Amino acid sequence: MLVCGGRARDWEHLLWAGAWLASIRGPWLGLKIESRHLQAISAMFSLVYSEARWDFGSLLILTHGFLASDPRDKVYALLSLAGTTRNAPPTWPEALSPDYKEAVDRVYRRVTRHVLETTRDLLLLSIVNFDPDRLLGTGDCSWVPDFRGGSPPLALLKPVAGRGEVRLGRPVKASGSIPAQVRATPRPREIELRGARVAAVSWLGPAAGPRKIWRFINDLAVEQGLDSGEELDRMLRAAFDTLSYGGRLAPIPTAAQVLAHLAPHRDDLSRGRRHGRLVRLLFGSDWPEPSPDEDTSGVEIIAYRHARSGGRLFYTETGEVGQGPACTAVGDVVCVLFGGGAPFVLRPHDGRWILLGECYLPGWMNGEVVDKLDKGLVEEEWFTIR
Repeated sequence: MLVCGGRARDWEHLLWAGAWLASIRGPWLGLKIESRHLQAISAMFSLVYSEARWDFGSLLILTHGFLASDPRDKVYALLSLAGTTRNAPPTWPEALSPDYKEAVDRVYRRVTRHVLETTRDLLLLSIVNFDPDRLLGTGDCSWVPDFRGGSPPLALLKPVAGRGEVRLGRPVKASGSIPAQVRATPRPREIELRGARVAAVSWLGPAAGPRKIWRFINDLAVEQGLDSGEELDRMLRAAFDTLSYGGRLAPIPTAAQVLAHLAPHRDDLSRGRRHGRLVRLLFGSDWPEPSPDEDTSGVEIIAYRHARSGGRLFYTETGEVGQGPACTAVGDVVCVLFGGGAPFVLRPHDGRWILLGECYLPGWMNGEVVDKLDKGLVEEEWFTIR
């Protein structure tokens, strides 16, 4: 609630007004405020005035996109809101004690290690989106999130109350009930996490962008030698299962809906050399003429989200379609790290591993690794991550 003199207005009204002004502003207005800034302020007010105490790792994720004049305050400013630091500072864990003389990267590394070891959960690593080119010749650690801001986590997160704290939870848990296993190494910039190797990336689609989905499916159809509508239907379902995160972002479309969505662009696709196999399979004799009444909204939502996600579609050596970070490359390895909500993409580097970020891989999102471990289909191992 905003109070000015004898007048009061709901806080949401300011958000709406700010969003409207931001959408119509011109040079003559001289406005630099964005609606996203107001939304961030609203979120911070909600956290500050909430009676519940939040899990510290969840707070770090919720405020990931916020700004601070001193990067250390992306950690220290949250201490009074967290359940683990609800009492006086002398009782706080040593790893969370503020020290403004300490380098920013050391603060982030110390806090990340503390959260992973005490929670035995890798939820905090969901905001890792590491650029491997930065690592070479620098002291950066791929497993330490850059809390100064960035993209939201890949999987959907929702507040869950429990154990006297509110923490973020997810609708999926790739590692099932297996908690995170964290082990220190002699090198402070490294950490060891236990998990299981799934498969290596054997083929890549283009980076996210308009119509890049169709190019990926076309190129994959050529790579796999698909010659029938039935085979393409299977590939489409696998691709859209991945792009919609198992139907959680939008219902997985049918081949008929995909066909109806692409029908207006048939001539454009036919003229492009990159979509020849896709056009032949979709508009060949195996498929009926698309209905103009077919609901194509699911296809459009998924295509739009993929273009905005910055992710990259990939194909594994075991024949699975997944979506990972934009920097994913052939030879990277998909792993399920214990305590993780989603599989991770790791890159081998000088006998160790670089953690690139989370990925979505159907068949490995809901704890299937537990059953595969019991059957001996995959093996546990330690991953030394730098």
